[in-house]
Amino acid sequence: MKWRCCVVGSVVLSAVATYGFANRVAAAAPQVFWASDPVRAGETVLLQGSDFGTAAMVEIVRLADGLPREPSAAKEALGWTRVPVLQAGDDSLKFALAADVSMGVFACRVTAQGATSSPVLLNAPDPWWLQGNGGPAVTPGGWLRVLGKSLDFGRGSLVRLAPQQGTAVVLKPPAGDGYSLGVVLPEDLKPGNYTVAVHNGLGGSAAWREAGTLQAKVAHPWPSDVFNVLDFYGPEAAAAMRKTLNKYSPVPDRTEGIRAALKKAQANGGGVVYFPAGRYGICGDLAIPPRTMLRGEGTGLAVLWWGTGRFNLDGGSDEGLDDAKARREVPGTLMHGTEFGLENMSLYLPLDFRTAISGGERLSLRRVRVRVDHLWALDGRKRPEGLVARLGNHAEVTDCDILAKGEGLVPGRYCLIARNRVMAGKTNCPLGGAQQAIVEDNQFVSLYPTAYQNIAGSGRNLYYARNRHEALQVHQADYSFTFDAGGGPS
Repeated sequence: MKWRCCVVGSVVLSAVATYGFANRVAAAAPQVFWASDPVRAGETVLLQGSDFGTAAMVEIVRLADGLPREPSAAKEALGWTRVPVLQAGDDSLKFALAADVSMGVFACRVTAQGATSSPVLLNAPDPWWLQGNGGPAVTPGGWLRVLGKSLDFGRGSLVRLAPQQGTAVVLKPPAGDGYSLGVVLPEDLKPGNYTVAVHNGLGGSAAWREAGTLQAKVAHPWPSDVFNVLDFYGPEAAAAMRKTLNKYSPVPDRTEGIRAALKKAQANGGGVVYFPAGRYGICGDLAIPPRTMLRGEGTGLAVLWWGTGRFNLDGGSDEGLDDAKARREVPGTLMHGTEFGLENMSLYLPLDFRTAISGGERLSLRRVRVRVDHLWALDGRKRPEGLVARLGNHAEVTDCDILAKGEGLVPGRYCLIARNRVMAGKTNCPLGGAQQAIVEDNQFVSLYPTAYQNIAGSGRNLYYARNRHEALQVHQADYSFTFDAGGGPS
């Protein structure tokens, strides 16, 4: 099953005059709260509001496109055309656009008992929230996403950043899917507060819509000083560690050297803790200091392993099989900290792990492979548990390959999860507590027969697009979405 695009956003139920008309509305005039769009020629529009009566009249007019220069209020619209009402009620009614009308932004108004509503716009951009490379903020050369609906119709959408003083910056994003616009910000973008507006290429200057405000901050890169984990063991350690990649080779405990490199990074205010090729045995947890990146020589070359016993199985022998008596006590969280990252490495988690990675703020995982040691030895009489990563806020997980027992990735606020493969038990990426999260272009594989994508709870402002879902079990398997629990998503 493949979901092309699903977006969940916050909706404000209020009567908003979205078009700058001069006419004044009488107190008893009908009110339009909401209109269903985007809408194309020949399609039906649903209006919701109040005081429509049972004999309302609907009129529309297409706004001239033109070159969308500075945002401006429109003049009094001319050329209103009455359209047949298909279904009428006091708080809702339906009508259809003509089959031969060209795509555009339409003003729509309702007249009932001699009074006329304020016009509303159909197909105008409707931005819901902003998200940048710094969450609610951006840095020069970073990225900005505008999420909502009717943002792109293939007619040349624009994103406009207006500073409090000075000249606005207008950017042309690549083609979007209607629900998302993304731009790369100029390297010379000045720090400060910006008002962001968007245009979908239709409706001329009056169809600009404000998307919110954001702050551009000066980028403060993490320290780039490199602290090699193997420096603790002498000049011959790198060659010896590379041999541990050979099949049947024992895995040496390198906890002491890893912690020594982390201590140097902490004293330095951050940096790169580097893992040359090899398999690194670890006993206990790792506290990662702020602004520190754990970087391996390659995803398949640097392996961090919390397992016990032999790393490999030897043909059909019993050597290497999981031995419960040989298991060490596993800490509640294997890796934890704030403002840290992992890239270009593999993690082999112990069978009894509970949480592998816990990030408070600004966790990043790039090109990381995660596996669970002796996963095949699980007791089939109970549901597997264990969380790979609690992401926290402002996290990015990209291009990773993750195998989880229970849950895969749990995002917080302002997270980006893109281009990953996540194989998990019950839930690959629960979104019940996430806010302002972008989850796109992932492959989610269910290892448990009744898996689901959980959007129950307080989740809101979620962009979920182009993710592929697979239920590995064929017999009586499903992969469903849930919106239950104490509160629904917005």
